[in-house]
Amino acid sequence: MKNIVKRVKMIIFALYKASYNMGQSISQLYVHLVFHIAYNSPKIQGEDINRLYHYINNYTDSLRCPILAIGGMPDHIHILLNLGKDLSISEFVRNIKANTSRWLKTIHPHYRLFSWQNGYGAFSVSPSGIERTIKYIRNQHEHHRYRTMEEEIKWLLECCNNHISKIK
Repeated sequence: MKNIVKRVKMIIFALYKASYNMGQSISQLYVHLVFHIAYNSPKIQGEDINRLYHYINNYTDSLRCPILAIGGMPDHIHILLNLGKDLSISEFVRNIKANTSRWLKTIHPHYRLFSWQNGYGAFSVSPSGIERTIKYIRNQHEHHRYRTMEEEIKWLLECCNNHISKIK
């Protein structure tokens, strides 16, 4: 956790330093993504979930979109990332879904018909909310003992609306 906070502080300092010279594009966008498998898709098996997280982590590094946390359940994934300056959220999600679907199909026949749903949730996270979001993502098994995926999305949307109403 301290390493992540240190990385965030370093990024903020670099952005501050770079603000004097805007000869380059800079970005600091923390995004909490949630996406679900398709209705008729096989669920991600327990022994493959960490392999999938590792694959996603390596792939997102190549996109210059470092992951701060990744977690989920057999039917959905949460990712907290620092979205790079060269990709939109929709491009990032399209890339990650296409590549993970293709990769899963190569590791086991169980995933022959694997696919993600078309939609996704993308929620902005302020630097002050990073630690709380990381904790939330890492504790998915605990949350889902009490809340379904549908209830979780509804709760995330309510959290966003409450935050927005406080700003107004």
